[in-house]
Amino acid sequence: MITPYRRTIEAAVERDRQLRARALADGGVEGLLTGLRPTMSWDSGELRIPGHRDQDLHLNGRRLLLVPSYFCLTGPVTMFDPTLPPVVV
Repeated sequence: MITPYRRTIEAAVERDRQLRARALADGGVEGLLTGLRPTMSWDSGELRIPGHRDQDLHLNGRRLLLVPSYFCLTGPVTMFDPTLPPVVV
């Protein structure tokens, strides 16, 4: 049951959202993606997730949805369905 922790979780997610929004406002998409270190790294148009399964995902003009999660404790998770936009949680 997470109800007793709801405010703590919401506050943490809001802090992260504000941090990412500021990075986007100050540095554009490059600033946002660069700010994901050390969990992920952005270099030369490539987003790398160290320690994640070996997977190449080409956007081919599709958007990449970044979803914050309070519960992804071991690192980012990717979801890929060729009919849907790719997701990194």
